[in-house]
Amino acid sequence: MNKETFIRELNKKLSKLPKEEKESALEYYIEYFNEADIKNDENVDKELGSPSKIASEILANYAIKDNVGKTKASKIRISAIWFIILAILAAPITLPLVIALISIILSMVLVMLSLIFAFGITALAIVGTGFFTIFAGFTVMVQDFATSIMFIGIGLATLGVGILISMAIFYLSKLSFRGIISISNKLLKKFGSSKLK
Repeated sequence: MNKETFIRELNKKLSKLPKEEKESALEYYIEYFNEADIKNDENVDKELGSPSKIASEILANYAIKDNVGKTKASKIRISAIWFIILAILAAPITLPLVIALISIILSMVLVMLSLIFAFGITALAIVGTGFFTIFAGFTVMVQDFATSIMFIGIGLATLGVGILISMAIFYLSKLSFRGIISISNKLLKKFGSSKLK
């Protein structure tokens, strides 16, 4: 494969990257060819590897880089997972392996979303119970002041526990999505490096 074909193929494989990232990657390889004084008729993929392999590495690296240091957690993690899936699809691996890798990644994401939803509903129920108990404490205040204070105290404690659980769920969901991205990247590198040679 000559360098023009290589750049054209790499450009196609990186079509889902943001424009600046794609242009930066293409510029790198164009400069590499110019500095190495590689002629157009030389076979460049033997030295560098296939454009598919390089594209999958660039997409996976972008997914990890895009995930670090940003604050909009769920949108960023989903986009990072999407770029890892694109990196898997860009790699020239056998079709069953691609399906297996995507299935593993999607099942991890679905399990994590299910757990976050279940724990989120539980935390919401605990917070609701706390508010209801506080309200009940105020409604019985005219009948028995001691019982009212007890209900308000229990309600405040329940509300505090619910808020703490909500914060823990949020923190653990961020860690979980980072873990999924890390595992996905490792799977891509492991299976990609063994099949791309």
